[in-house]
Amino acid sequence: DTIWRRMADLDFMCEPGRCYGYQNSVFSLVDPLVKNATTLPYERLVEQRIFKPLEMKTASMGYEAFINNPNHAKPHARRKGRWATVSVQPNYYRAAPAAGVNASILDMGKWVQAQLGSKPEVLSPAMVKNLHKPRVKTRREMYRKQWKNMLDDAHYGLGWRIYQVGEEPLVYHGGWVSGFRADVAFSPQRDLGIVVLLNAESSGINELTTRFWQMALAP
Repeated sequence: DTIWRRMADLDFMCEPGRCYGYQNSVFSLVDPLVKNATTLPYERLVEQRIFKPLEMKTASMGYEAFINNPNHAKPHARRKGRWATVSVQPNYYRAAPAAGVNASILDMGKWVQAQLGSKPEVLSPAMVKNLHKPRVKTRREMYRKQWKNMLDDAHYGLGWRIYQVGEEPLVYHGGWVSGFRADVAFSPQRDLGIVVLLNAESSGINELTTRFWQMALAP
């Protein structure tokens, strides 16, 4: 609540839609907005409208749900040149809309399939189109080491990065918290996607994802 209140005193750097910055605390504002619009807590709404209808059977929300699941992955990071187990950080879960979901690779596969149109009763074609619509240019993405030789343009949509590779858009997002990394990317034109989940802070995820798309989009 303290962060939300302080946001009211911030000065805008530019008009909405003219510039871009990524900040988890801003995503956290989705929580009170959802509750105000639906009267339901964010976590319950996600469970009812996404997890259950998409049959994401092991997906959950929050730190306690993760820790209490006996089949959860332990996070790893490099320490003194070696991989070591690190603690799960509960602070990330304070911004549930930004980093509050726990999910398996099967769960995430179902989420990508829904984004590709397999569940119109859950994500309607109009909703999917709105989510994937480019909103604001993200020029810094053009210089990412593994992506820069592939991208012709880059934008941010509603919770998704929209990469332009030649004539084809790729919808992408990555995640990185202490001990974990994730990549999700899919091509609406080809009805094809990839999800990579790592319980380690490895930069190899960048090469895995881009190499997949280099092969998939090759003439």
